[in-house]
Amino acid sequence: MRHFVYPLFMLATFLACTGCGPTCDHAGEYSWYTDDHQELVSEFEAAPRYYVDGIEYAGIDGTELKAIVDETVACVARVARPYAPDAYCHAQVEPPCRECMQMLVSEQWSWSCDGREQLLHVDAPQESCRQKGFEEDPHCPCRFRGGTMRHDNHNMIVVTPNLTMLRYEVVRYWAGCWNPIYDARLNRCAEEATYTYKETNS
Repeated sequence: MRHFVYPLFMLATFLACTGCGPTCDHAGEYSWYTDDHQELVSEFEAAPRYYVDGIEYAGIDGTELKAIVDETVACVARVARPYAPDAYCHAQVEPPCRECMQMLVSEQWSWSCDGREQLLHVDAPQESCRQKGFEEDPHCPCRFRGGTMRHDNHNMIVVTPNLTMLRYEVVRYWAGCWNPIYDARLNRCAEEATYTYKETNS
């Protein structure tokens, strides 16, 4: 049995967002490098696009997710800085712009060995799984449930169809934190979504 609960956090800096309106001049928190996962970029670029409140969605009508995103962003806005030190948040003067967000509900996933989690086909460090209490098993690779990557000067959030990590990734972007679970207030904003697109629309 293996699944990776919380993404690996890598700090990168991104400059101006082309066509973003506001300048994306704050650091982005990326789970993995874009160059290593061109298959996700290809999936995003091939999928139908939807624009809702400035956010670019791929493969899903953004109106289906608007309530979750709006609720999560509003929750983060109510949390006063400073955040807990262990959340590893950068100093962010201006709020991030919605126009710098992209979202992909990926079809490249499979079930965890216990059949409980939807996992992206993106390997996670084995050490991270061990820290979550999962012993190494060659038949059950350690993988991400969701994450954020840079694409075309945007922050592209990638999640599985059950949207388990959607709130968490929105909190990471909006709060500017590597690991918001370590701030109890942000963690409440990042509680797992119960809305499931495929189940609702089947």
